[in-house]
Amino acid sequence: MKDVLRDRGWTEVEGEDDSWNLFWCEVSQLRSTLDHRRLDSNQKVRHFRNHYELTRKNLLSRNIKKLRRTLLRQGRTQEAEMCDCVPVTFELPSEHLMFVEEFRRRHGTTWIIKPSSGSQGRGIFIFQKCDGSVRPRRLKELSEWRLAREAAAQNGCKPDSRGSLAAAAAAPAAGPGAGPGAPDSLTSTADQEVAAEVWVVQMYVDKPYLIADKKFDIRFYVLVTSFRPLKVWMAREGFARMCGEPYNLRALNNQRGHLTNMSIQLKGNETDVPGCKWGLRRLRQFLTAEHGAAAIDRLFQRIAHVVMTSLRSVQQAILQDRHCFELYGYDVLLDEDLNPWLLEVNASPSLTATDPEDYRLKYQLLEDVLNVIDMEGNLSGQERQVGGLDLLWDDGPVFRRCPEGACGVTRPQPANECRPLNVMLGCYNNRAEQLEELARWRVVVAQHVAGNQVSKNSGATKNAQ
Repeated sequence: MKDVLRDRGWTEVEGEDDSWNLFWCEVSQLRSTLDHRRLDSNQKVRHFRNHYELTRKNLLSRNIKKLRRTLLRQGRTQEAEMCDCVPVTFELPSEHLMFVEEFRRRHGTTWIIKPSSGSQGRGIFIFQKCDGSVRPRRLKELSEWRLAREAAAQNGCKPDSRGSLAAAAAAPAAGPGAGPGAPDSLTSTADQEVAAEVWVVQMYVDKPYLIADKKFDIRFYVLVTSFRPLKVWMAREGFARMCGEPYNLRALNNQRGHLTNMSIQLKGNETDVPGCKWGLRRLRQFLTAEHGAAAIDRLFQRIAHVVMTSLRSVQQAILQDRHCFELYGYDVLLDEDLNPWLLEVNASPSLTATDPEDYRLKYQLLEDVLNVIDMEGNLSGQERQVGGLDLLWDDGPVFRRCPEGACGVTRPQPANECRPLNVMLGCYNNRAEQLEELARWRVVVAQHVAGNQVSKNSGATKNAQ
């Protein structure tokens, strides 16, 4: 970010100096920034005050469930179906008993437990209910953890948030393929201690779409400049994060085969960077070659609807502030039927570059974010595209105006199909040409305004005479 701002001619302000225009703060600094000072109209902060309604896994699940109930009450069943984009989720400890009941009911199901606000794959473990049997030790650990927390709360003490759950995460990992006598089907990020007040347990998407037998997820970026009214931009570029080893449901202990986080993939394999990331355009081209342009266009349209479902679920909960904007990192997983599953939303996606191509992507992304925020006053407010960002929602859906074949769609849309949203995820990024066009348009507008001003002044002079 410093590189981008420095190249735009910005100056860094240090210490207690309040004469800043942009505060690129961490979430931990947000409260002190917004709660104890009145911001000027020319000051912007990179987070909304309660962004966690969207970015904590338990609250995201809770808000989407609430939206689903609302839509069903209103008879909007098709929109309610989009709320099924998150795997079946339970919040621990509050929904522990419901989870245990579901766990006992579903035979052969794999589950994944995560800290509600964790990142980089820390504190995650996967377990399985096999052959119709219940793994009593794992259920007992979850029960003990819940009871310990309740007892601590009743005694007025802060509960040990790790408890038996962290002990489970620290247990030796084993799976059905780990050899004779393997005690259970559990894997974890066992070498990292994690303390989390709330955890989520989700049904594991155990039939993911594979490329060369490897699992991957998709990271892309969404910019929200306002929640009321809701205004959303989506970046054209992103990347697919590949697992470093083949996917095997019988080897749950193999983190590099199940977790796509780069911090896990690069751990102990720092030289094995090539192949861990695909650009989103490359991924789209690959999928189009496999399944056809129409199917993949529908897939990316559905991903856009997943994004809007998540944002609409928190629209009324987020505290609107005209000084705030937020760049979110969305993580989506595809299953073998090309259904997108929303894994999480990150309020502070990593902007550290792992290679020159990654640096280019993130540098241009941040440039475009600043172009949209437009603190220099260069935009008209009517733009549908700014650089590599496309306007997806402007207090309502923004529909696509797509030149023939530009995004892989070469057939006319049937009249009974929904109009496609203005999403170009993974399409050709005409960023340079578009920014040049915006610059030329600014010159034309400036000349027109100057001409009108001269005409007005001339008219005023004649009237005075």
